[in-house]
Amino acid sequence: MTYQHALRYITQPTISSNETIELTSLTKELSTHEASPIAVCFSNDKIGQAAAALLESILCKSGVRHLRWSDVSTAPTKQRFALDGTPLSPPLLSEIAGNIQQKERAARALPSDCLSQNDRCAAVLAEYAKACGAAVLLLQSDTNMAHTRQFGLLFSQLQAITVVSQTRQVPASATMSSTREVISLPCGSAMFRRISDACVASGSRLSLTQGADCHVFEQTIGARTIQYRALPPCRIFSASSCATDALFLALECVLSLRRMGISISDQAIAQGPAEASLPFCCSVLSIHPLILADQAQSQQELLHVWEDLSSKLAQLPEPRGLWLDPDLARDSSAVGIPVQEIYDAKTPLASSQMATSLIVGSPLFIEKVTKPLQKSQKR
Repeated sequence: MTYQHALRYITQPTISSNETIELTSLTKELSTHEASPIAVCFSNDKIGQAAAALLESILCKSGVRHLRWSDVSTAPTKQRFALDGTPLSPPLLSEIAGNIQQKERAARALPSDCLSQNDRCAAVLAEYAKACGAAVLLLQSDTNMAHTRQFGLLFSQLQAITVVSQTRQVPASATMSSTREVISLPCGSAMFRRISDACVASGSRLSLTQGADCHVFEQTIGARTIQYRALPPCRIFSASSCATDALFLALECVLSLRRMGISISDQAIAQGPAEASLPFCCSVLSIHPLILADQAQSQQELLHVWEDLSSKLAQLPEPRGLWLDPDLARDSSAVGIPVQEIYDAKTPLASSQMATSLIVGSPLFIEKVTKPLQKSQKR
């Protein structure tokens, strides 16, 4: 199997849910692994993605072997799977994916049966983690997916940390018996009771991030230096509240991993966040011209972006232009944002005179708008 075929195999959706075999059928063909990695489960909202990126950077700096699965359909396929921050090795991935495909075919009851996409990813990544000796699995996906169950079938001693970055619902993985800790942002009383009940059901510990236990040393439009609890001060290149919440979650994960025996140095905590590639949490993409970007994907996230930016408008050079993803444009009036420009791919960009540009939308939309803006300023 070639590298491209391997990537296609583990990301191709199953045609019909009625034509799938359970992962338990495949485990009969695979030996369960004696190793006991720790799975840290994040949701695919903006805060969850940023927290995963911050934690990944800290683990890289500390030399902790880790494997990441990012189930973000808008991201390039190669960027959805990484070992220690770099794409998976093509030869090894091709060999493992080919082996899983053969065993999948052997486990089929009917010619039309096949693994679901998530089971296929879990099986391939479990074999990859075994081959590379990964101590930590970083899993980003929908909050309703119970990945701990999938990996628990393949790792008999799997331990898990569930990160609740969305305060609207409790992910299914929070109720799994393999979950050792649930980490959440502060939430209302009703949500707190739901999370507490989930922790009681799984016998896990509940940790809430504590903003009162942090100290902001320095703050600019595009950066903050923050000390959280008794950990070393660290710098993040984003001043948005979403990025700060993500940092709190990542640092709570660090404390949890330390309690579970993973060695993470203070130096890695101090340096890692500054080198993380955040998923556009009101980040500065360019200084000349000044371009800010945020990966908001809903009306609620758009509201948070605008609240954060409104407090900084006096510091931003004029004239200012807002480039809003057409998918979010219908929400802008409800939020109360005065939209100067809504970018349409059919309309050429005409903001070469803009001193400040804010781009809000999907990663593909941000990339599409950023390049022409930078080129127009150079002319």
